[in-house]
Amino acid sequence: MIGIIMLNTRFPRIEGDIGNPSTFPGPVLYERVDQALIGKVISSGPLHEDISMAFVGAARKLEGSGATTIGTSCGFLASEQSKLQSAVSCPVLSSSLVLIPFLKRLFSPTLRIGVLTFDADQLSVRHFGENFNNNVVVQGLPKAGTLYRTILNDEATLDISQAKGEVTSMAQTLLSQTPDVNILLLECTNLSPFKQELREECQLPVFDLVDALIWLDKASL
Repeated sequence: MIGIIMLNTRFPRIEGDIGNPSTFPGPVLYERVDQALIGKVISSGPLHEDISMAFVGAARKLEGSGATTIGTSCGFLASEQSKLQSAVSCPVLSSSLVLIPFLKRLFSPTLRIGVLTFDADQLSVRHFGENFNNNVVVQGLPKAGTLYRTILNDEATLDISQAKGEVTSMAQTLLSQTPDVNILLLECTNLSPFKQELREECQLPVFDLVDALIWLDKASL
């Protein structure tokens, strides 16, 4: 069973989002970390130790409740991968960014990866660790857009149609600047509801944390 460590948010989790149970083909467990507000997690700096340990506690609680595969609701938690993995005995995927070495093994060591993120100014080398190099290109959501504003301000409503247009436009911007990108990787789990539109619009493979967790959970049975 998949278990998800959730940030403390209220913005809409539409189908396809990791925080919506209908996104998954089977039962899913959720554990919210009260201290994990958007402004405290979406940062180029290190996560506060109290919040980091709260994530560890949430992972252990999920495993104790029957989770056999654990993920999180925010790709910025890639920096916590080692700490979370060492805290439990089941597989942990803290972020889609953890998939980068795997994707390079599947495709090519010189794979050109376009990372679509919530905030390109805050996503730093620290989040990638040794997985960052010149073949990784990062593009963030437009900060004047509805999706960025809804997430940042934790608003209760979302214009889904407008958000979809912003996500596809973000990908088009990335590809216009770096047309040699081979695949798209969604750092932000809130972009996952629009991955099919991205595949059709960009004619590229699109990878995210949701699909990786589903695959890993099936393989763990």
